[in-house]
Amino acid sequence: MWTLATLWILMFPALPDPEPDSRGKGYVGVTLEENEGLRITKVLPNTPASRAGLQEGDVILRINNHEPENLSDAIRNIGYNRPGNVVPIEIRRGDDVLKLKIKVTIRPSDAGPIPVPIPTTPLP
Repeated sequence: MWTLATLWILMFPALPDPEPDSRGKGYVGVTLEENEGLRITKVLPNTPASRAGLQEGDVILRINNHEPENLSDAIRNIGYNRPGNVVPIEIRRGDDVLKLKIKVTIRPSDAGPIPVPIPTTPLP
């Protein structure tokens, strides 16, 4: 038996995530350093990272199912996402490995410049 909710979902399915954006608009609100991997040194308040539960000291293992090779690779991987995309991220916190999802937003004008240039080549 079809319910009203089922019919509603069939009539109005969820929209797909927007395509990647090579102009580097994605933003999550963390500061990173290359120290035994990509370690989060700061999580800015009221950002996608803070809402997703990222913490200082977390080590990023994968972003969007991609293992970043360095800081530039991680920034590019986030930057390629359009605001509104939900990006899976895998982190190590102490001895635990956690899988989180972050809804990327646009980089605020007061966030300052991107610390490394966003390469224009597509991600693998």
